[in-house]
Amino acid sequence: MTENAEIELPGWLLDEWRPGGQPYLVQTLTTGYSGAEVLRLNYHDHSPLVLKMRKLGPGITLKEEADRLEWACKRLPTAEVFSYCADDVHEFLLMTNIRGVSLEQHANAPEVDAIAHVLADGLRQIHGLSVADCPFDETLDIKLKRAEEGVLANLVSPEQFAEEHKGWSSQDILQQLIDTRPADEDLVVTHGDYCLPNILMDNGRLAGFVDLGLFGIADRYQDLALASRSLEWNNNAEQIPLLFKAYGLETVDEEKLKYYQMLDELY
Repeated sequence: MTENAEIELPGWLLDEWRPGGQPYLVQTLTTGYSGAEVLRLNYHDHSPLVLKMRKLGPGITLKEEADRLEWACKRLPTAEVFSYCADDVHEFLLMTNIRGVSLEQHANAPEVDAIAHVLADGLRQIHGLSVADCPFDETLDIKLKRAEEGVLANLVSPEQFAEEHKGWSSQDILQQLIDTRPADEDLVVTHGDYCLPNILMDNGRLAGFVDLGLFGIADRYQDLALASRSLEWNNNAEQIPLLFKAYGLETVDEEKLKYYQMLDELY
């Protein structure tokens, strides 16, 4: 994380939130696989803002994330959208800051036993929302079509595949997903990328959710699969049974779990 660096940002984007016209002090929070850069903007005694920006191009856009945040923030602890805008090269999403630290940063802390319970609490909150009210479709028809488009456009990096898929091509993964598609979908409102870096905790309790670009209606295993894999990748595999128990899942569909983990290879 870069502390207290100054960065030149488009004046037309920020003038409304810096009355004195002075530069923001900036912390670089992260740059994810999507290529989006996330900055925390600190301005004197004002509440911090978060700016997410990415180059225009293929993939989940910040406009899609902004639309989802506008809906979700009225129902869940997420950031509120201040502004979305774009120029000829980049798009920008300006949001409120959520207090808290990602579960990824808590993974090896003394409170590690709380992680599974926080994950389960978050899942119950999101999955408990009304499917009938949610306007965002992330069912398999949509996900597989988007995955195919990414494969055809050479946007998938096989070198990032999990160990069990090393040596596979992106087309191999896509074909396997088509051939083994589950016969049914247990539809709920989902986060879409429910992994430890995207869940925030504060004082041992759930604080909020970030990165909602894939938020929408999908099978509940979309979130369960990524949450359990994220625990494993962060050396907390022993927490996976506790996650399922705390969530209230009596029987785990291992095939669906593996299917949605494979699907994520193409995202």
